[in-house]
Amino acid sequence: MTNKLVAGACVFLCLAAACPLLAAPIHTAAAGGNLTQIERLLSKGADVNAPHEVSGLTPWQMARMHGRDEAAELLAKKGADTKREFPTPEEIMDRALKNSVKSDGPGFAILVSRDGKVLYERGFGMEDMEAKKPITLETTFRIGSVTKQFTATAVLLSEEDGKLKVTDTVAKFYPGFPRGDKMTLHQLLTHTSGIYNFTALPDFMKDVTKPMTSAQVIASFRDVFPNFEPGSAHMYSNSGYFLLGDIVEKTQGRTYVALLKERVFDKEGMKSTGAHRPDLGLAHEARGYAPKDEKDGKAGWKPAVNWHMSQAGGAGELYSTVGDLYRWNEAIYHGRVLRPESQKKAFTPLKDYPDAPKKLEASDGNYAYGWVVGDVRGLNSIWHNGGLNGFTSELRRFPDQNVTVVVLSNSASPIGGFTAASVAELAARQFLWREMQPQPCFSEQTLAEGTKLEDYVGTFDFSVLGVMRFRVERGRLQAKLADQRWGDVGPAGKDIFREPDVDANFEFKRDEKGGVSSVTLKQRGTVISGNRFAEPKEGEMTRAALNELTGRYQLASQTFEMKLSPRGSFLLGKLGEQPDFAYYPMAEKKDHVFCKAIRVELEFKREKDGKVQTLVLHQNGIAMPFARAGEVDPKK
Repeated sequence: MTNKLVAGACVFLCLAAACPLLAAPIHTAAAGGNLTQIERLLSKGADVNAPHEVSGLTPWQMARMHGRDEAAELLAKKGADTKREFPTPEEIMDRALKNSVKSDGPGFAILVSRDGKVLYERGFGMEDMEAKKPITLETTFRIGSVTKQFTATAVLLSEEDGKLKVTDTVAKFYPGFPRGDKMTLHQLLTHTSGIYNFTALPDFMKDVTKPMTSAQVIASFRDVFPNFEPGSAHMYSNSGYFLLGDIVEKTQGRTYVALLKERVFDKEGMKSTGAHRPDLGLAHEARGYAPKDEKDGKAGWKPAVNWHMSQAGGAGELYSTVGDLYRWNEAIYHGRVLRPESQKKAFTPLKDYPDAPKKLEASDGNYAYGWVVGDVRGLNSIWHNGGLNGFTSELRRFPDQNVTVVVLSNSASPIGGFTAASVAELAARQFLWREMQPQPCFSEQTLAEGTKLEDYVGTFDFSVLGVMRFRVERGRLQAKLADQRWGDVGPAGKDIFREPDVDANFEFKRDEKGGVSSVTLKQRGTVISGNRFAEPKEGEMTRAALNELTGRYQLASQTFEMKLSPRGSFLLGKLGEQPDFAYYPMAEKKDHVFCKAIRVELEFKREKDGKVQTLVLHQNGIAMPFARAGEVDPKK
């Protein structure tokens, strides 16, 4: 999951939440392979054969399903019934979703297939709460970034037609485009172009409900300072795929959707897939929902911000159904869409190219052309997800097993503890766990000789996720990411700590002097590293001095508002439509403040008369100057 950051998170992607099936302590310990916790709970009277109140699985069955063989052996020695019949995958899916998803709120459509046969297809919740229309297999959802594989396919079809090459430069299609002579379509496809992500522009959400032409959208990011030189790094950017959709239209003389309709959709019976627009009059269209907040006065759901999908284009504008996405996968993976050489390009991960950026996070290197290539417990997996206000989507393929998993939701927030990603994870596990590789178990350990908890205390820059910090509290090491809550992590090996409840490992690395220099987070197939940095020391400023820094600052269309916190001891900064972040005075620099949730520093510059006229935002090595443009209303 992405956390908040000043530069903005990508809008079309979202990450998994924890699965509510693991709420019972003994079942959680069994699924996570925590041998120490299993022993502890059993010694306190936990029932070794207790069926989970939702899934019906016993702890032993839970351990087996999650590949925790050592935990299963331990439970068997403690009296677990190893002969008990497992509930069927369909039973577990039904129990989990019926228990968690209320029938009168937003929900999910789910489909699982194998060898061209649908094994499971269900709808849970409402496609339209106001009209009281339930989600069915005919319900259409906006699929966000799952669109990217469609756009990439259109690009490869256009290459087969001789209309373009993935080695072509952007300048060929947009003369005068900044750095366009240095960036290629391949770099757009793999997110290595450096083009700034337009959905991360601070004011993007301000007008997202309005229609825009492709030229208007491209103009919004064309001249924004790039993230890096083309080809030198990887950073997810919706701008690249918006350009790709437009380039296909330039070369084909019709939209990429029209091209795909003729070449794929019509042939495969995909009658419920297309570019979303508000005037289509779709018969079974899901409305997007968001949780009510304190301003709404009560809990529940409300309509989400309704994007005009012309602003998403080839990055995320499509709608579809679970059935159509199943048909899409069947066509793609059985070679009915792309030639073999094109399909090889589509599924070649970035890390396998000789000119790939030298420094790649493991997850970044798995990005191909609109698909992510990886593995789930030893099974090859090709997938992509999507998310925008009110919608999330997951489309996964296990090519060696000919298995497709599709999950679509009309909420970007968890529903009863589930997200589209965690439902897809649950579905894959239920239907494939017997073929998946085992996972290691662990016992809570003491610290390695010669180390102490204080070695790991500090702050680590996790870029788009925010700042990860570690502290020692009550004799335990605790971790906290961005503005999340603190949580205990226990030793699981030399320089390794683990948070079993969320299946996360923290692996610390030391420099040549023996000091901890970085930490790598490994969680459910995601691998992200952060380097240690010295966080600025917090200082003090009077209320009057802080008040001099408040105001509204402007850079092109981007607005940064600074106001006093209610207690007057720090500032609250709001960039565009993003939420407020707290900024604290720096002890060693006058007129400087910093954020603890994300690695950002703000510098305020004064004119000769002593008045602040400029705010400079420092982040990721980039300095962005904002000119003072007025005052802010302290009551808002």
